[in-house]
Amino acid sequence: GMAHAHQLTAMASWLQSRAVPTVAALDRVIEHARRARAAGLLDNALLMLTGPLGYGPFQTGEVRARLEVFRLSSSQTGRYGALMVESHLAARGGDFDEALGLTEEAGGIAENLGLTMMHVFARLNAAHVLRSAGQLDEAADAQRWVNDRLEELGQASFRSTALLDLARIVYEQGDPDEAQRLATEGEA
Repeated sequence: GMAHAHQLTAMASWLQSRAVPTVAALDRVIEHARRARAAGLLDNALLMLTGPLGYGPFQTGEVRARLEVFRLSSSQTGRYGALMVESHLAARGGDFDEALGLTEEAGGIAENLGLTMMHVFARLNAAHVLRSAGQLDEAADAQRWVNDRLEELGQASFRSTALLDLARIVYEQGDPDEAQRLATEGEA
C-alpha cells in the first residue's frame, strides 16, 4: 500500500519535471516495494529513476552513489537502469564512446524485453550523447528515429519534447528555418 502511495507522489512530481522530489518519492517506493517483494513496482520505480538521475540537478558523486540501488536488483530492468545511469555519467565525463556503448547495451535489453518506450529512451539518450560529442548528423538521425517511434506510439507529450531536441540539433547544423518549424510543431 505505501509503495503505491509513494508511486503516486513520484508520478505527480515527475510530471511536473521536479527531479528532487521525484527521486525522494522513488526512494520510498523502492524501499516499500522491496519490503513487500513487489517486483513489478520495484522495476517501474527503477525505470522512472533513470530520468531524474540523468537529467536532474544531481552532482556526479550523488548519481554514482545511487547506482547501488540498481545493482541490488537482479532484474533486467534494473540492469537497464544501471546502464542508462552509467551512460549519463560517462557522457558527463566526456567519454562519449563509452556512453554510447552503455546506451546501446541498455537499448538491446529493452528491445529483448519488448519494452518499446525504454528502447526509444535509450535511443534518445544516444541522440543526446551524439549531440554532446559534436556528431550532429548522427544525433539528428537518432533524434528523427526517436520522433518517428514516438509518433507511431501516440506519445504526443514525449514527442513534443523530442521535437524541441531535434530543433536544437538542426539549429546547430545551420538550418534556423527548419529549427523554427520543428520548435513550433513541438510547442503545438
